[in-house]
Amino acid sequence: MVYNDWSDDDTTTKGRDKFRHERSHDDYDRRKRSRRSPTPPEERRHKRRPSPRRRDEMEQDHFGNFPMMDMMNPQLAWARFPMDPNQLDYLVPYKQFYEYTKRTSNRRIDDEDIQKRYSHYKEKFAARQLSQFFSANKDKQWFLEKYHPTHSRARYEEMIQRRKRYMQEFLAALEQGEFDDVCFDKKPESSTAGKQTTEEEEEEYESRLVIKTVPPTIAREKILEMCSKVEGFDYLALSEPQPSRKFHRIGWICFQQGTDIKKAFDQLDNQKVDDFVVHLALNRKSAAQNRTPRTAPEITQSADRLKKDLDQIKELATALEAMLSEEENGMKLVEQRADKVIAEHSDADEIYKLKKKLDMLITYLRRVHMYCYYCGVECDSLEELNRKCCEPHCRASPEASSPSDSKSKNEKGVIQWAKNLDQKISLKIHTPDERELKKLGGRVLQSEIDDFLREHVLQEHESKFKCQVGECSKAFKGLPFVEKHIMTKHADEIERKKTEVEYFNNYVCDPNHLLPTQSQQPVVPISQPAFIMRPPAISWEQIPRLGIDMQPSWNSRRPMRQDENLPRDPRQVKSYVDLDAPAEGDSNISFY
Repeated sequence: MVYNDWSDDDTTTKGRDKFRHERSHDDYDRRKRSRRSPTPPEERRHKRRPSPRRRDEMEQDHFGNFPMMDMMNPQLAWARFPMDPNQLDYLVPYKQFYEYTKRTSNRRIDDEDIQKRYSHYKEKFAARQLSQFFSANKDKQWFLEKYHPTHSRARYEEMIQRRKRYMQEFLAALEQGEFDDVCFDKKPESSTAGKQTTEEEEEEYESRLVIKTVPPTIAREKILEMCSKVEGFDYLALSEPQPSRKFHRIGWICFQQGTDIKKAFDQLDNQKVDDFVVHLALNRKSAAQNRTPRTAPEITQSADRLKKDLDQIKELATALEAMLSEEENGMKLVEQRADKVIAEHSDADEIYKLKKKLDMLITYLRRVHMYCYYCGVECDSLEELNRKCCEPHCRASPEASSPSDSKSKNEKGVIQWAKNLDQKISLKIHTPDERELKKLGGRVLQSEIDDFLREHVLQEHESKFKCQVGECSKAFKGLPFVEKHIMTKHADEIERKKTEVEYFNNYVCDPNHLLPTQSQQPVVPISQPAFIMRPPAISWEQIPRLGIDMQPSWNSRRPMRQDENLPRDPRQVKSYVDLDAPAEGDSNISFY
């Protein structure tokens, strides 16, 4: 084999030329192709878990650079972005109101000022609820029959006539001494057996029929028209609407004693009133009543509270008797009878005297004026009163052996009970003035008329004012002239406004008016991940499959589970989940 001659110079020169050639070729290829390799497919891509800090940066959005997961939790979002309580449809607790006021106030504010603001906020919230409930129900029959100045007149007159009749019956029984032994102190329950009834008594029915349900759209007059065709009909009583049952009511068709109740049942059952079919029921006289009477707190046994109740019930009886416009004063006759009973007990102490007068007046209010004193509830009928509070409403007996801890715990609730009762009775005794009416959420008539005039006057320039009531466009030189024109020429509009204000105030001043069900703040338990848009019937462990990282971040408040740090089997079977599937029970849709 022959080898070529070579030298160090040749080797160096040729090697350098070769290296220079290869280098220029590589540069050329590198410029031609892309600087980055193609992205691998999704299934081959390496998924690196970001650090907690990087993950929070990825979750940030344009709302102040805060993690989106925390923004979707109401409890965490409130702390970072407190919302104005006046813009929410639920009553926020004092703690949240306190935090919002502290964060948004431009000056230093003390706790006492926050307390005043919170009280004012609650009054505004209550007024807004009253206005919303009034707007939603003012055109319904049950609301018109109870509060409207004109539509409620027939119901009111019928109630007054029944109270006058009850007055005569009560005074006759009072003269005979039927209420001399009345006492509303709670007595220990006896274990004696009930009264035995005969077969004839078991077959007897009450002299009234029960209407199982009355829709809120059915007028009282139409039911009365149907019932008046039956011989022996006395009166019709309807209960308060029940919000939990779509404002449906219960009815009682009462008949005079001696009426053939079965015959009346056959005539009225399944009758139609508009599109409503009347379904009736019969009650036996021997039917056992399993209801437990209510009990007033122990504070009603104290001497101070007995004196206050006695003075208060006298004012209340005077106000209720003024509605009857009767010359005969029933309260005075009850007091005279109580003094006679007390005189027969020579050893009677002061507490006995207070209780005797109070209990006989409580019986008088219930039997005649259909008013339960310890409930502060007035009804249109005895049937409705007995449904709300069965007789007797007793005073709780003092427990001498009760521990001091339980007494201190219930003391605040007892004080609030007494305060609420006094407020209800005060509304019935005294007519609120403009300041009190505004505080209750009512409307001041003069302010409403001024607002009406302001809305219906158009000022084109300094000396030209136009009337905007209806199609009227008459012009005047001054504001007093156009206001006088509206008050005189458009008096029907002013009367309509007065009627609306009176209608609304009748509802507000009712101590037992209905209120809409208060919306509750949505609460997400802290133990759950901070994500509230969980689809129905989906567990929290299934959500990470959808591409949402639910692992706790560095500032997450969710406690770690015991199995979170353990390795998981990558071959774990993942089932299919239909995100559009309704939760269990959600498919039962009512179209009423």
